[in-house]
Amino acid sequence: MQITSRTILLQIFVGILSMCSCNAQERIGDAASSVKTQGQIVIDKSGQTFVNNHRIVIGLDGEAATYKQMGTIFLGKSKQKAPLLECSAVLIGRLNNDEVDTVANVSNVTFINRDTIEIHSKGLVEKYAHLVRDAQHPDHPYQNMRMLAMSSEGEGNMMVNEGVIDIYLDHDPTTGINVYGIGMIGKHCNTFINRGKIRFHGMGSPKSRVRGMASMSDNVMFVNDGSIIIDVKMTDDARMITSGGDYNDIINNGTMEGRSSGTMIGMTRYGDSHITNNGAIALTVEKMPTGYQSTLSSTDKFACGLFEFLNAKRKHIAPVNNKGGIVINLNDNTDDQWKAYGLCVNMLIPCEADFTVNNVGTITLTNRNTANNYSMAEVGTINRTANKANIRINVGKWHTSLRDFTGKNGLFHGSHVTMDFSKAEFVFEKQPGYTYGEQLSVSPETLLYCADGETPTNQYIGYDNMKIVGKDGNIQVDWDKNSKKVSLKKGN
Repeated sequence: MQITSRTILLQIFVGILSMCSCNAQERIGDAASSVKTQGQIVIDKSGQTFVNNHRIVIGLDGEAATYKQMGTIFLGKSKQKAPLLECSAVLIGRLNNDEVDTVANVSNVTFINRDTIEIHSKGLVEKYAHLVRDAQHPDHPYQNMRMLAMSSEGEGNMMVNEGVIDIYLDHDPTTGINVYGIGMIGKHCNTFINRGKIRFHGMGSPKSRVRGMASMSDNVMFVNDGSIIIDVKMTDDARMITSGGDYNDIINNGTMEGRSSGTMIGMTRYGDSHITNNGAIALTVEKMPTGYQSTLSSTDKFACGLFEFLNAKRKHIAPVNNKGGIVINLNDNTDDQWKAYGLCVNMLIPCEADFTVNNVGTITLTNRNTANNYSMAEVGTINRTANKANIRINVGKWHTSLRDFTGKNGLFHGSHVTMDFSKAEFVFEKQPGYTYGEQLSVSPETLLYCADGETPTNQYIGYDNMKIVGKDGNIQVDWDKNSKKVSLKKGN
């Protein structure tokens, strides 16, 4: 697996940037435009700025540079290092023959894409599938195969997409290997900014995984000011932004649209990081195409706008903030194990820390589901701990419509949850069909439906201190605290 003749090694010294950075960047872009960048781009020296103004296409005929990477992935209940077969259209890093040189750290590089980066999985899978592990060949050298549009192996690097990233999962859908498509990925102290489009297309497979932006490292900033679109018929797991480290900033100001038949997630955090949605997230789960079998377990069958993963190491968890719009749709899916949540909290290992959930935007949950046992809630929990240790959640400011919250398709849903209402402020608006004056329950047991049915596994704290107000002056709230019921009236 040697670097082919189509690989372009870019070694551009830009010491003059400190004198006139804007003009220097433009000159770099102009100088680079004389190069036909149709193969892989490797930037292997620190302190550079490069602007790509040409279309990059890899994978159509399998002719692309691949290399070995010891990457961090989740195996079982923990993060582990595993050998990965990588193919990057743009790589900030240094290669030593057929693997990443981890000794030579390429840092403080800025890469800006202003054209199109296009990757096709078909030729790559056909050429390299025999090297990747599957159920029949656990001894093959690589755990996964990953196709990366923009990848950074050093620290302090910035990758900006102002153009288009198109990743086609067009390989044989019956393949048994794990195939990843990733728009932007990197290491510690990196910054990822998408101002253009990151798009995923194709048939995919039950073993396909998709990531718009991703990092398992700390001190990383993710900002989506453009659009991330996933339209792949089959995936195991599809995520717009996924963050596995601490002290990261995960921000969506743009749009995220996803449609597939696997787990669908807008934004995730596994570490103690900040996460905010200011934009629009719209996710739709489709039925798996006929003739194919999902690889998902029952607890993995969910779609959510924001995903919170709790584990024993987490101590200082920042609030979750939804200030934009989240729409989750279960579409024509007959599997009654599917769940649709605005925010999903998943605890695998007991976590003593608690955190606050805020929603001053909108969460809309819809379905065209023929199943009758599905779960839909604005906040849902999945408790995978062996001893069912309680998940601790504080409710902050929460905008929603006043409605009948009874039943599992209500406001909050889960089991073995300790929910603190002491600082909660519910801001109610009138839902279509609601009759002014109609009293509806807002008891803690109603607001947080216990997924174990009659078993009292949930705990409720601070209920008497919470507040309930109308969304604006046109709505007045009548709250009977004795009966724990609320009605809305027209304002003056």
